[in-house]
Amino acid sequence: MVHAMVFGAGYPAILAVQAVAVTEPTITTGTNASNSRARTRSEFIERHTDSVFPNLIHYRNNIYTAAEFFDAYNGLVFRHGVINTRNSRGVRALNVTLINGTSPPRAVQGVLQATPPAPLNVQVVTPEPEAVPVLTPPADISFDFRALEAAGFAYEDIQAMFEQEVIRLVNEIRAEHGLPILALHLELANVARLRAEEMVTHNVRGHLSPTTGLEHTAHANAMGLNLRYAGENSARGSRNPQAVVNAWMNSAGHRDFILSGHSTSRFPHLGYIGVGFYFDEITAWTLWLTCNLPPR
Repeated sequence: MVHAMVFGAGYPAILAVQAVAVTEPTITTGTNASNSRARTRSEFIERHTDSVFPNLIHYRNNIYTAAEFFDAYNGLVFRHGVINTRNSRGVRALNVTLINGTSPPRAVQGVLQATPPAPLNVQVVTPEPEAVPVLTPPADISFDFRALEAAGFAYEDIQAMFEQEVIRLVNEIRAEHGLPILALHLELANVARLRAEEMVTHNVRGHLSPTTGLEHTAHANAMGLNLRYAGENSARGSRNPQAVVNAWMNSAGHRDFILSGHSTSRFPHLGYIGVGFYFDEITAWTLWLTCNLPPR
């Protein structure tokens, strides 16, 4: 009960005013009915935000930040699955399923709202590739970097040949699985090439950069990009593009990443690609993908 002082007839009087309760919007999530909980916007964002490794939410072919997801779907009830942590490319992609509620999503600025799912549950928006000169090795040398070097080809041209061939092979595989092709992202390709170089010059494996001390999205953004999500496949020792793509496709996690958007992949559709190749005494390769959503 809230009281207000009212003055009249020379003396104060007490007027009773009933406080009006305002219900704050909530969203309910949990892995099962027993641990589900309704959370306010601030509680939901706090629970699902990590400043270094973004905890993004994957729902109906879209990737959301916690704030965007709450603004689009508050009032509904969801179940969530496994969170892909650092070991799965540094992003926590929380996959959620609608349990209760039929309201369409509210418009959220900066988010591509989902179209009805295609047969393979892929995002139907395909970005245009950036135009770059296509370099092809001579047929008698093919993808032999030592032979190309001996034939007088510039180091950077050999890198470009190998990187472009990896992209061609990856898109060929995606087409065979009914998936949209990936478009070249030049800035991401530069990050990929520098990552391959540091893997050789610093003699390191894995995804943690010895230059920035970061991995995946955080590393890419520390290198000057402004991405919502970026992930990486890496490899050392493969002699040519076909060998490294074969190695990735024979590894479940790397295959999932290449087939992002497929119904069997834990990764949502990622529309842009950048590939890096570097060689010295050993070879190193990186394949980076990023989503076709606006940056934060």
